[in-house]
Amino acid sequence: MDYSDDLTDFLQRIDNVDKIYFESELFDYITLHVHPEIPKYVKDDEKSIIEEYLKKLDSTTGLFYVERKKFDQTIVMTNSLLSNKLDTFQKDAQDVFPHYYERFKTDGIDYNLYVGRSIAPFKKFSYQNIREIRYWQLQAMISMEQSYKEIQKKTPLKVEVASLVFATNTTLDILFKLDEKRFDVNGYNNAKYEIIKKRLSKAFVKGTNERINLPHKICIIYTEDILKEEYTNYINLLIDKKFLKKDIEYLEIDDLQGISGLLAIRVSINYKNKLEKYTKIEE
Repeated sequence: MDYSDDLTDFLQRIDNVDKIYFESELFDYITLHVHPEIPKYVKDDEKSIIEEYLKKLDSTTGLFYVERKKFDQTIVMTNSLLSNKLDTFQKDAQDVFPHYYERFKTDGIDYNLYVGRSIAPFKKFSYQNIREIRYWQLQAMISMEQSYKEIQKKTPLKVEVASLVFATNTTLDILFKLDEKRFDVNGYNNAKYEIIKKRLSKAFVKGTNERINLPHKICIIYTEDILKEEYTNYINLLIDKKFLKKDIEYLEIDDLQGISGLLAIRVSINYKNKLEKYTKIEE
């Protein structure tokens, strides 16, 4: 096989694999097979597209990193904005009822709220506290999305964000891990909810090729009918305040690996009316 045939075969393979998991092999191929061939096709004093390519190689890795660097910078900017906004709103949630809050930065913001009597055993706890925190959460996510919309034009690449909430009334057993200095769920029956969370971002509306979480919308995943009514009430309150649009959707989710029967509520965010601070349900 000559060089051109080898390259053609490699390009065909790229078209049929997940680009994310192929990245390391792609970089290795460029380093081992493409770069050694470059001197054969360019002269020192020649002005060409190859020369432009060489100038843009990363000084550390020796690879063409321009577009990937734009993506990385965009993710850093986005995560910084969203996490700061969430942390600011989190102060209001702690006033509702003290709870354990943790968040993680990956290719987005993932966070957990552990709320219950065992977290603050000396305070009176009721389901009203849960309702207030859920209402707070929707407002926080609206504000985060609106804030991102304002800086989107300033990011190196235009990427979209999509907000997803997994709501459940099922109690979880948690324990404090001294070695990690953090709370975590205890036992398989509790850990399965973490597994569900990780799979939801790739879920589809039942019977379609449409992702359940879409840009410019908030999606709430649930399994119990009582949560449908509860979240519909929160959404209607926020529609009345003109923070959400009047386009509520009630959807079924395609079965995931080992998971079935999930339902969803989806509604669009109104970017024209800025949500500046949290307000309680009764206000």
